[in-house]
Amino acid sequence: METDESVEEAAREYIAGMMRTLARASKTVVETGASETGPLAPPPWPRNQMTIMYRYVATAAGMPARCPERRCQRTGVCQGGPGKDQCDACRPLWSEAEESAVDAAFLALLLSRQYEWVRRRTFAELIWGEGCFNDAPSARGWDLVLGTQAALTPC
Repeated sequence: METDESVEEAAREYIAGMMRTLARASKTVVETGASETGPLAPPPWPRNQMTIMYRYVATAAGMPARCPERRCQRTGVCQGGPGKDQCDACRPLWSEAEESAVDAAFLALLLSRQYEWVRRRTFAELIWGEGCFNDAPSARGWDLVLGTQAALTPC
């Protein structure tokens, strides 16, 4: 029977491995240099973060060794991504569980973007007063998550 200390140690080691894999995946993404949006604008679309999560899941699943893309095989880290302009040569090799993991990661990123948008709107309403943003839909709407609304403008 395992002790609490051995379970804790195993959990720490698992998390440390996840962090190492995530760090390797994040080093493969070139920063775009995009500036932060203003306090009344929707948060930027998390494209780089989505690419990192895609590469993290692929690398953790061992895809680089099986991928037909030579760069992935050579570096041992996935070089693909979800964008139209990014390689997805190993995508047919993914299991349903791996695709679900990417979907869950993307959903988490979108939910964090939604949370940031609600936080910005709440902060702005504290400054300018509640209901001041008549031209914006409810902060709970998915159109805000998808970035289809323009920046908020005070009344």
